[in-house]
Amino acid sequence: GDIFITASTSETQGLTYFEALAAGVPVLCRRDACVEGVVENGFNGWQYETGEDFARYLTDFCGDGELQEGIVWESALYAGNAHADHLIWFVDYNGLQSGGSVREIQNLEDLEEKFKSFGWDVQTIDGHNMEEILAAVETAKERKGTPSVILAKTTKGKGVSYMENQYLWHMKAPNEEQYTQAMKELSKEVERYA
Repeated sequence: GDIFITASTSETQGLTYFEALAAGVPVLCRRDACVEGVVENGFNGWQYETGEDFARYLTDFCGDGELQEGIVWESALYAGNAHADHLIWFVDYNGLQSGGSVREIQNLEDLEEKFKSFGWDVQTIDGHNMEEILAAVETAKERKGTPSVILAKTTKGKGVSYMENQYLWHMKAPNEEQYTQAMKELSKEVERYA
């Protein structure tokens, strides 16, 4: 999931909101910049007052392939410049997307340095380790004056032998036999933690 964050008050901003909302992307905007009746708090976005101290954290999740979109970096630049320390962004950093390898389609490296250059605090963790995930969230909440991104290194399809590191499973569903096999393999993983 993505989120559209903006502080713009331009006359074309209403069209941008409609585009984001039509794509199913929630909008975070300044109250004085929001088009009346378009962005409703808690329904399709959130309006805030300039300088408002957010009482809660906004958490966003996206895949590394989604970072190839320009609107993502525009939002990241704004959040860094706004010192949006209420924002915690998880990136599922598995190196695969629809169509193949992220590196081969549109190389994004060095992600840590890119986010740092936009004013973000960056943590890289094992996205399959719950202790690391929880610790990273706590660290992000402690950061003041900067948004936080957590680059969660993961394996696409982890725990299902025929799906691991196979980009095609990004866009297709298993048949009945494959589903049964996947459930057996995942059940064994769950038992390890019980």
